Amino acid sequence: MRRALRFGLGVLVGVLVGAAAALTAGLTVPPVSSTIATPTTLAPATSLSPTLTEPLPASLLLVWTSGGLPDGLAAGVASLSGVSAVAQVNADLVALTDTRDLKGGLVGRPDEGMYFPVEVAAFDESMAEVVPVEWQGEVESLADGVLLTETSARVRRLGVGGTLTLEGDDLRVEGVLPDVVLGGAEVVVSVGTGERLGVETPRYLLVTFDGDRAQFESQVRELLPPGLPARVRAPGETPFLRHGDAVLPQAIIKDSFGEFAIREVGGGDLELDRAWREANLITDEVALLGQVTCHVGVMSALQSAMTELEQANLGFLVETFHGCWNPRFIGGARSISRHAWGVAVDINYQANVTGQTTTQDARLVETMERWGFTWGGNWLVPDAAHFEWVSPPLP
Repeated sequence: MRRALRFGLGVLVGVLVGAAAALTAGLTVPPVSSTIATPTTLAPATSLSPTLTEPLPASLLLVWTSGGLPDGLAAGVASLSGVSAVAQVNADLVALTDTRDLKGGLVGRPDEGMYFPVEVAAFDESMAEVVPVEWQGEVESLADGVLLTETSARVRRLGVGGTLTLEGDDLRVEGVLPDVVLGGAEVVVSVGTGERLGVETPRYLLVTFDGDRAQFESQVRELLPPGLPARVRAPGETPFLRHGDAVLPQAIIKDSFGEFAIREVGGGDLELDRAWREANLITDEVALLGQVTCHVGVMSALQSAMTELEQANLGFLVETFHGCWNPRFIGGARSISRHAWGVAVDINYQANVTGQTTTQDARLVETMERWGFTWGGNWLVPDAAHFEWVSPPLP
């Protein structure tokens, strides 16, 4: 099994860029004392369907349900015939308030009363059984420190030996691993550390399985409460084996559109730091939509998509528009909405309420997808009014 996994979790071309060797060697960076300024242009193109250096083995499967896994699912899956290993991954949003390099120099700190929202994943010891052999030692030895993905290390401007202050807890960076190995998470900790930080929501399972895929999926669904939808993914069917796999991980969103600090103002609404807002948001006139405030990096794609519809006499497909930039948590969850970055739009919401059958015209969906926006109508819990940036426009 381990020999097969060695080939499976390779490097995602176009996602795992940057100076990983320098980072893992403990590269230091010049310290700054205020909120990190962010670029107004996109990072090198990040595709939602990157090319793998080697195909991932069919024996590795992802299982996840929206809002967290039901109690006992990991144990139930582990008992199925043909399953040789099951790793459960917990993940939640954690407040980051300070980062320092390996010499103790300040790298980043938000303004007073704000914090950087960071996705932290907690792995148990079984995770070492489902990662490539070359990274098993790093996962097995993780105790009180943290692991970063390469993208997160680039956003953080930290390498091995740096320190993150998460929920008041100073944690040392013990390693920097390829994004795909850690499911695209920003920060990875042990289960014990995760409990201290409040990372306790079970998000997904990674399963090594030898047998009939259809039978496995049927057995998994029998373990679920009636009516609870689930996703089972194999390598090649999704770029990252993680929950919410239809969209880019938060680390890649930050790498592409910049990182902001937040202050919670009640009712799920957020105040974002002024430096990020001034550097990244733009308000402009968009065909069919009117005045729109979005991230400067996606405004052109949105304008082009709407202009294409208008020029094709398909403007009637856009009946109502419900905004782009909206700094808030996702409804009912403590996850940052992509609207907070201004990289998602809601169109025709009244007729396409979250969780209901869509009425969106396929021509609208096809146009938005061609200009780099994924459609929420195909999600595990459908959100058919929602279009979210995932890639540069298709050729």
